[in-house]
Amino acid sequence: MQASQRVEQKSIVSPKLDGVFARATADGIFSKGGKRITGQEKLERRLKLHFKLRPGSELRGELYRHGAPFEKTLSDYKAKKALPYHVFPGQKRPLPVLGVKRVKGKKVADQSAADRHYQKALRSGYEGQVARAPDGSLTKRKPRADQEYTV
Repeated sequence: MQASQRVEQKSIVSPKLDGVFARATADGIFSKGGKRITGQEKLERRLKLHFKLRPGSELRGELYRHGAPFEKTLSDYKAKKALPYHVFPGQKRPLPVLGVKRVKGKKVADQSAADRHYQKALRSGYEGQVARAPDGSLTKRKPRADQEYTV
């Protein structure tokens, strides 16, 4: 989604992270394609209590270090270095766990509110904005188009 595209009223907007997608369950941490992610065993151990208290739940987010270029994040990921886990908004709030951060979402009333949030996200060093429409669809809003890559 380019910067000029519209965001629906009552969408939930949040900063767009430039990291590696990860889905966490009681069985481990997995890539977008369902492959088990290794190298994040400390994070898995820390999440055990969350999944014990919330059986059957899952968390969706990104392994991401704010301020680091994507290439550095990807290099650390491939080297199996521990990375902070940022959980996307719109899910049941994760229990407080060291190494897990919650990405804050904000409901916007109109396009100008979405634009203000987008500009603030860019000034704060994020890649752009993600908007979740009331129907659940997701769109990305960034200053330039790019490609999704398999990691």
